[in-house]
Amino acid sequence: MFGRILLDSKGADGNGNEGNAENKGGENQDGSKGADLVKAVEGLVAKHGDTTAALRVLLGENYGYRDQIRDLKARVPGDDAVVLKGDEAKHWSDYRKLGAPGDLRKAIEEGATHKAEAGTLRKAEVTRSAAELHGFKPIVLGTLAKDLEITIGDRLDKDGKPVLKDGKPVKAALVKGEGDKLTALDDYAGEHWKDFLPSLSVEPPQTTKPRGTPRPEQSRQAGNGNGNTNGNEQEPPKRHRSGF
Repeated sequence: MFGRILLDSKGADGNGNEGNAENKGGENQDGSKGADLVKAVEGLVAKHGDTTAALRVLLGENYGYRDQIRDLKARVPGDDAVVLKGDEAKHWSDYRKLGAPGDLRKAIEEGATHKAEAGTLRKAEVTRSAAELHGFKPIVLGTLAKDLEITIGDRLDKDGKPVLKDGKPVKAALVKGEGDKLTALDDYAGEHWKDFLPSLSVEPPQTTKPRGTPRPEQSRQAGNGNGNTNGNEQEPPKRHRSGF
């Protein structure tokens, strides 16, 4: 019966009309596909001796293909999956070793905060050193130079050679400008901060005490040294001799 059913697969009338009806407008409309299938079935029956053995082989292969299909479907990534290849997969494995995404994000944010704080401290230290080198007030200099890049180095002359004092290079605060040009801080201040120089420069210490109200003895000595404030000489009082 199986052989008859397979051999009659051309159609109910034996001419293949029913089978070809589904293929009209598609490929192999001349029935060549159906003919090839018949030949394959006949070869399978001939190889295994009868239709039952051929059916067992077909069913076994069918089950095997179905298992493969299920396995392949299980391996297909879902719609929300991301497929990584080559180096991307390796990098992803390395990233997972670093910890959870939340912990990594927190560590990065803390690192950025520490970096900013360290930069602020370094700039404050450079500003303090620059103020000491050039006799400037650190607070005022910090305000004026907040957007400048300042380093401590050797003062250079117009030819770019270090300025020497007692055979040693003179240290100076250097302002980095366009094209990495370095300008001594005091020269930069004289060119850009002229109006702020009185407030920027450290006031020299007072060497004399302010004069106050003179003491009474100072007032008496203001004349000729005898207490006469008018500058006129006075004779000492005369003594009267007694006749006795």
